[in-house]
Amino acid sequence: MLTYFGFIIDFKSSILFFVRSVIFLYFLYFFSPGFTHFSIDSSIQETVTTDSISWKIFVKQKLRGAPDYFQNVPLEFTFVSPQGQRLYRNAVVSGEKAEVTLAVPSDFESRFIWVNTRQALTLARAERELVIKSGGNKNFAPAKMTMNVASVPDSTRVRVEYHYVMPDTAGTANPNAYLLAHRYWSIDADLPAGFEASAGIFYDGRGEQDQLDTELFAQTSPDEDSVLLLYRPGPGLPWTEYPTYFKNKLTSPSDKYGYIRIDQVQPGQYTIAKGQSTLATHSPSKNRTFAKASPNPADGVIRLFAEAAFDKVLMVGPNGQVTYTWAGPASTATEIRTETLPAGKYWIILYTQKGVASCSALILR
Repeated sequence: MLTYFGFIIDFKSSILFFVRSVIFLYFLYFFSPGFTHFSIDSSIQETVTTDSISWKIFVKQKLRGAPDYFQNVPLEFTFVSPQGQRLYRNAVVSGEKAEVTLAVPSDFESRFIWVNTRQALTLARAERELVIKSGGNKNFAPAKMTMNVASVPDSTRVRVEYHYVMPDTAGTANPNAYLLAHRYWSIDADLPAGFEASAGIFYDGRGEQDQLDTELFAQTSPDEDSVLLLYRPGPGLPWTEYPTYFKNKLTSPSDKYGYIRIDQVQPGQYTIAKGQSTLATHSPSKNRTFAKASPNPADGVIRLFAEAAFDKVLMVGPNGQVTYTWAGPASTATEIRTETLPAGKYWIILYTQKGVASCSALILR
């Protein structure tokens, strides 16, 4: 073993994991058709000692053109601190759903947990990560997205992942029965108050390149009037139409090709769908409302602040279930007691006078 910058590296374990990865890749590419895809459904902070913090991580596997779920897959997990420091941990997962428990040093604050960031495996996913320090156009081309930053008061790390698999639709994930494209995007970031940006994506059902939205238009018609942009703050939450976006059908309203501008970008998951719009207009609002949870991480009380008054709050726990609701007179601040809530990462959704705002909070024990 070797201690490197305060962390212990076990060469034997690393070599064994590397060998396992090589063997898996060999059989994947030479004997197995299609691709696999892995995402984190949720994570829970299980135990905390003076030396370490254990995280239970729930992993979901999806397939793109493969007949069966892959087994014994060597998967690397990346723990990311608010300052951008990273720790890498390895685990072997199998089947559609898996649970792994991984430990990090007790003084390491895990703001994000991602999979396969060093691309040891070729998954049904593309990504790009940037630290944004100034305004202007930002190229997330590998993830099939562009971003135009109008205002960035403080540098912020933005990670965009493009997933070549069907978004979740099970259970309460699709209450409006939308027809979803076989792909989605995720944006992970701690956006500072005052951050203003729009993003651009294309819908494409013409059957070219990597097919994109061919399946979506094949289920319906060439008509583009029913094309929608859906959003949810995180896994386990229902898909709803994004409140501020603009659709441009470009040269024809029925050639199955067009552009969507996502106004007032916020972290979460996005996908293209077809269905009945729930918005009165697709004219973008000029005001983006921000929400913030403090302290974060928290133990005892979370204080919520928003730039616009809100009258309803939903708090979604690590298992994807709503664990807390609040409704009352419109206010720009409130407090949530967390003593009875399990440790883990929570999504907080605020319903404001300017639309939906969201933020996340980490509860410690």
